[in-house]
Amino acid sequence: MTTDDWPGASCDLTHIDGCQAYLSHMNYIYKVLSAGAQQIAIESGSRPLANQTRKLSENVEAICEERSAKVKDFDSYKRRLKNLKEKRDEAQAKGQAPTEETQNEIKKFETKCTTAESTYNQLNSNAKEAMLEGKKSGDRMLESLLLSVVFSQAEFMKKAALHMERVLALFPVEQVR
Repeated sequence: MTTDDWPGASCDLTHIDGCQAYLSHMNYIYKVLSAGAQQIAIESGSRPLANQTRKLSENVEAICEERSAKVKDFDSYKRRLKNLKEKRDEAQAKGQAPTEETQNEIKKFETKCTTAESTYNQLNSNAKEAMLEGKKSGDRMLESLLLSVVFSQAEFMKKAALHMERVLALFPVEQVR
C-alpha cells in the first residue's frame, strides 16, 4: 500500500499507521457495528410496533364501520317511527282511531330503535375501549423499543470506543494525553 497518493511529492505524515488504522476502524464501526445496532432497533422495536399499530387500526376500523352502519339503521328507524307517529297523530286529530297496522308498526319500530341504539352504544364503547387498550399497549411497546435502542446504542458505543482506543495506541503516548 502506498502512503502517498501524490506522485513525486514527499509524504510528511509521521503517523501514517494511525491514519490508516483510523480509516479502517471507522469503516468497520459504521459498516458493521452501526448497521448491527440499527438492525436490532428495527427487529426488536420498529417492526413489532408497526405490526401492532396496523392490527389495532384494522380492529378499530372494523368496529367503527359496523358502528356507522348501526347509527344509519338507528337514524332510519327513528325517521320511520316519527312518520308513523305523525300518521297516528293526524288520524287522531281527525277524530279517527289509528289503525291496528299503524299501532303494530309503531311498536315494531320502537323496538328496532331501542335495539339499534343499544347496539350502537355497545359498538361505540367497544371502539373506545379498543383505542384505549391500543394506546396502552403502544406505550408499553414504545418503552420496550426505547430500552432495546438504548441498549444496542450503548453496546455500539462501547465497541466503537474499543476500536478508537486501538487507533490511539498507534500514536505517541505524549501526544495522546
